[in-house]
Amino acid sequence: MTFIIGEQLRLLATPKEPRRQLNDLMNYLDSQNNGCLRVCALYGLRRTGKTTLLLQAIKKLLAQGVSADEIGYFTGMKGDNFDDLYLELEAHRKLSYIFIDEISFFSNFLNSGSYLYDTQVRLYGHKVVITGTNLLALYVAGKRTLYDRCDVIRVPYLSFYEHCRFVLQTEGPSFDQFMEYIRSGGLFQTPVDIPDYVQTSRKMRSSSG
Repeated sequence: MTFIIGEQLRLLATPKEPRRQLNDLMNYLDSQNNGCLRVCALYGLRRTGKTTLLLQAIKKLLAQGVSADEIGYFTGMKGDNFDDLYLELEAHRKLSYIFIDEISFFSNFLNSGSYLYDTQVRLYGHKVVITGTNLLALYVAGKRTLYDRCDVIRVPYLSFYEHCRFVLQTEGPSFDQFMEYIRSGGLFQTPVDIPDYVQTSRKMRSSSG
């Protein structure tokens, strides 16, 4: 697990151009804590820009005058345990905004994820945003440990307009560029592990369909 808090957050590099889902995410982060808040989950396939949305939201909070000491950005890694995340969050109770990327890498997330709502959101009044690569696990968590405690923002494929705006950075794409968009499937980057990516996509469609 890696985590960044404080002034180091200002050093995070992220594209300036936002996707429309950033507005939905900021609505959650800017909403008043009236006791009815939930965990916010960014739900979508890999390479559709979920991490970028997290980083852009952090930048916007800082621009709004939120202290960097109130924001924490955590990233799970293969082999991590949710207990380690729990200890770090308890050690940093002063955080008001918690962003957890790749949360499904934490081995017992499905059994312990309710802590994010029960303690971090409901007890401490924190805003918690999660996202992950194992979309099936994230989906199941929304049905089990975070059932009725999680607001989902779906992050879809890039439209061709967004592909031109974010990836090509042009308003006059060529036919070859359009065909490349068709081949890449509306992603920020074409995955190297295409068979694994396709398998993940099928699991998500079957679980949510």
